[in-house]
Amino acid sequence: MAAHPARIATRAMVDPDRILDSLSTSVLIVDQKLDLLYLNVAAETLFGVSRNQVRGRPLAELLVDASGLNAVVERAIETWRPFSRRELALRPVYGEGELIVDCNVAPYDEPGTPSAVLIEISDGTQHQRINSRMRSKIHSAACGALPSCLSASSPTHRCANTQR
Repeated sequence: MAAHPARIATRAMVDPDRILDSLSTSVLIVDQKLDLLYLNVAAETLFGVSRNQVRGRPLAELLVDASGLNAVVERAIETWRPFSRRELALRPVYGEGELIVDCNVAPYDEPGTPSAVLIEISDGTQHQRINSRMRSKIHSAACGALPSCLSASSPTHRCANTQR
């Protein structure tokens, strides 16, 4: 027997941290000074830290160079409007190499967290792979449509259609 929808919604509302921790998207909340107030499990994994270790610490301590992410966060704080940045390069201090991510930053106002900002970070490499495949298919289709006489592999051949 299926659960009643109202009961499912009631259970889901009981623990918002549990909902955020089940996401594959990294979620962070920082205050106006860019100090960390919250990280979900995906953010802990992305940055290789525990939320208890970094709560209250500057966001910049998680990254080798935080200038790109800080610029987006500071813009959201200054204007109190959401901003997005695609293909942002991040290099976590405790990670292995550079990551390409998509980032959404939005003002977050809740009692006890005045002027905070919510940061969503998702894996941008999948987006890059899709774009790369699309470019490759377009290139292959364009090259396949060329007459063989225009092919780089046979520059000396003349097209039969062009001889008169």
